[in-house]
Amino acid sequence: PYRAHSAGTLIALGANRILMGKLGELSPIDPSTTHPFNPIDPQNPQRKLEISVEDINSYFLLAKEKAGVKDEQMVEIYKQLGEKIHPLSLGNAYRAIRMAKQIAEKLLKIHIENEERIKKIVNAVTSDICIHGYPITRDEAKDLGLEIEEPNAVLEKDIWALYDTYAKEMKLGIPFHPSEILGNKEMGEIICSGAYIESNGLSDQFTFKGKVQKAIRNNKPAIDMHLDSQKWERIK
Repeated sequence: PYRAHSAGTLIALGANRILMGKLGELSPIDPSTTHPFNPIDPQNPQRKLEISVEDINSYFLLAKEKAGVKDEQMVEIYKQLGEKIHPLSLGNAYRAIRMAKQIAEKLLKIHIENEERIKKIVNAVTSDICIHGYPITRDEAKDLGLEIEEPNAVLEKDIWALYDTYAKEMKLGIPFHPSEILGNKEMGEIICSGAYIESNGLSDQFTFKGKVQKAIRNNKPAIDMHLDSQKWERIK
């Protein structure tokens, strides 16, 4: 609960101040992309591997920093990568990181006017820190130029109480067993809360709705699950 990684960090960038406890963490915004032309998963030929944008960036950094490849030689490095990963998949990954940068910049511009400060923050969370899941502590977040506040003991207790409320509502830590939903029925409905974004006057919930149904596969009983919708809904 003390981590706001990846997309959580992106959301936090839109806030004019961020409360971080002693263990609080942000992280780089490092999207992983899916695409029909992504490489096949060698462990499961029916699936495609996700492509990490940071893995691609690190490949180019490796070529420059360790292999000593000059800028004029980078065309060959791109060609070699294109032989392993379909160009459309690479384009999809590039589009994802460009979008992440654009969104981060727009969110920061809501409450920061200094362009250099915005650029420093965006570069740090989208490209300069190239380790997946790297923990950006509150001291490091301050150094980047974010408005970080340290909650006092009373406020920190309230934050944990709020988290416990969400944990109960979203049934965090409770395993999902479709068989319990079905019981003796052939079909049952599922409604799950995946996320909340709230303020003093508004509350939005990301809701998954679908069905679970008993089935037979390879002459053995099984349970199928189908999602009918997944969307944000205004609940207040």
